[in-house]
Amino acid sequence: NLKEKNFFSFDQNYKHGKQWYIKTFPDCGASVTLDATPTYFSDPETPKRLKEFFSPQELRRKKFVLILREPVSRLYSEYQFRHRGCLRYLKSHPSSTTNDHMQSPFCMRMLPDTYTKSKKPSVDISTATMEQLAKHLLDFPSFLQVDHGLTAMKRSDYHEHWARWLEVVRRDQLFVVNFKTLISQSNDILSRLRVFLHLESDWPANTTLPKPISHVDYDSGMSCDLRAQLVKRYEREGPQLAKDISAGLVNKLEPPFPAFDPA
Repeated sequence: NLKEKNFFSFDQNYKHGKQWYIKTFPDCGASVTLDATPTYFSDPETPKRLKEFFSPQELRRKKFVLILREPVSRLYSEYQFRHRGCLRYLKSHPSSTTNDHMQSPFCMRMLPDTYTKSKKPSVDISTATMEQLAKHLLDFPSFLQVDHGLTAMKRSDYHEHWARWLEVVRRDQLFVVNFKTLISQSNDILSRLRVFLHLESDWPANTTLPKPISHVDYDSGMSCDLRAQLVKRYEREGPQLAKDISAGLVNKLEPPFPAFDPA
């Protein structure tokens, strides 16, 4: 019953079939069910699998909510999320082996080869400080050089994913919002979303979403030069993406989508 089901984007889940997926939703009599899986938007297989999984009539009735964050910030946030997750795992499993660490979905993406190929960690996890542990994890530039980091970079190639989705669903089935707009105008956006999803009229009530918090308490290696390189890489995700998202928009409930501000 996890909100992030990863059914359409994970081969090992999708192979279980339709009944398995349906059973992951609790039988609570709700008129709206939600699968909040971020990987669906960037996964190349998901749009094709949606078309395969649902009949044309079923698929036309589906609605999709897409929240897009400034590409570099999204990428860096993913790195921080995995970095913190691995640190927490190491601190809570001080007697685990290196192979155990590699079973953690966080640490398998954050431990360098010099760590994973050694017979035991070169730091005493049971007594090490978070700062000491952090030195044994990939910094941000190194993360961008490994397979998981390269995949993370591709997740911010919104243009590519957007075009792929529009081959499968109509534009009016999508509710697209800029992450910064969602945070700054929570009540308005959620009220619009309530109507889009045909939810009860008293939802939500005076909702305010928390602002993103920077958790950087280590030298992650995000230099000004590296940030400038990434901003350059994602240039096409700026004004042109905002223009493409607005093109063909017939749903007046959806707020204007401003171009990302990389500052």
